Amino acid sequence: MNSRTRKILALSTSILYGDKNESYETNLNDTISSNSSSIFKDHSSLNISNSDEMNKSNIEMSTVTPGNSSDITSLQIAQKTINESANKDLTLTTNCDTISEVRISRNNDEESQNEKYNSDLVDEGQTEDTTTNNQESTSLEVDSTPADVNTKLLKLDKSNKGVKKHFCKYCKTMQTKFARHLENKHSDENEVRLFLSLPKKSSERLNIISNIRKTGDSLYNSYANYNKGDLIVVRRPQATKNRGPDHYIPCGHCNAMYSVLSLRAHYRNCNKMKTINQKNVLTTSRIKGFVNDKANNILRTRILPPMRNNVINEIVRNDELIIAFGNRLTQKYRSPHLFKMIRSRLRCLARFYQIFRKRQANIGPFENIFDPGNYNDVISSINEMAGLDEDSGHYRAPATAACIGGYLKKIALFLIGELIKKK
Repeated sequence: MNSRTRKILALSTSILYGDKNESYETNLNDTISSNSSSIFKDHSSLNISNSDEMNKSNIEMSTVTPGNSSDITSLQIAQKTINESANKDLTLTTNCDTISEVRISRNNDEESQNEKYNSDLVDEGQTEDTTTNNQESTSLEVDSTPADVNTKLLKLDKSNKGVKKHFCKYCKTMQTKFARHLENKHSDENEVRLFLSLPKKSSERLNIISNIRKTGDSLYNSYANYNKGDLIVVRRPQATKNRGPDHYIPCGHCNAMYSVLSLRAHYRNCNKMKTINQKNVLTTSRIKGFVNDKANNILRTRILPPMRNNVINEIVRNDELIIAFGNRLTQKYRSPHLFKMIRSRLRCLARFYQIFRKRQANIGPFENIFDPGNYNDVISSINEMAGLDEDSGHYRAPATAACIGGYLKKIALFLIGELIKKK
């Protein structure tokens, strides 16, 4: 209760009782003060205190004989003020309780939402793991050892070069009548017994024979201890088509060699199970491509596949020193968002090596560049790569010149360490 209300009550009391009832005014003020302090101290006794105060005021009004109508009006105003103040305190307490209930309800809702979100994440992870396991279980059985044959250096026969032969993965021999060979020589194998139990010319039987044939051809194309210098593809090019072995790349699912023009259509039918994070068809096929045997798993599966299939990519994949330097970069920069930076450095070194080979075609591997006799050719190659204008003395791309110089210093120090290890 504020000071204004107290003054009104005091004034009304003095009007009704005059100076004779000063003691009653004092008692009334003490009662009001005690009731007000109890309201602010304990909200739980708010309704009881207010009701007691109102009852006291009503009793006093009924026992007092007013002197005139103006005195009664003043007392009524004071009583109305008391009631309004009590109602305001009661409303404030109710609002505070409501706000507390709303906050508790919101906290409970947030906790339930967090529990639901965590359970959804667990379910999603389990579903993704199940999908991955199913995908791995349906893949063809192919040797996981990295390929050691560069298919682009093999010989490709045309369609008019006689009957095409296929490589048997069981006896490691070349066969022309492949299905008959499996039936006569390898009838005790599980896959062979499976297709022999099916009717001839059925789709299931043909698919099993095709998978066995593709697995054997992949072994022949990938490993030097089986390969005899030629490339086995699914469909040989016509004699009129000028297509070499670089026109064929392996499928990321069945490992068979397909033309770059027809690989996308084949992959749609070959990989029946589509995963959520399905990679690009060409990127998936490049994982199966040839890479120097010194390349680690991250370089082989994460760094090199996104690179375009061009001369720069071939230089990176085949040169041992560039691959070793790439391995060192993957050990230093392990975060996936830095893989793009690693590819950029490897491409920069490969571009420099490509320009240097124009001056010395028989330079050999990249490490031969550090021969002191090649110093002038190295400087001229850097100037050509960065676009030096001899008249003005300015570079078209000065950052390229600075970067390639720094990369050559790093790879030279790395080469020194590798040579020390070999000794």
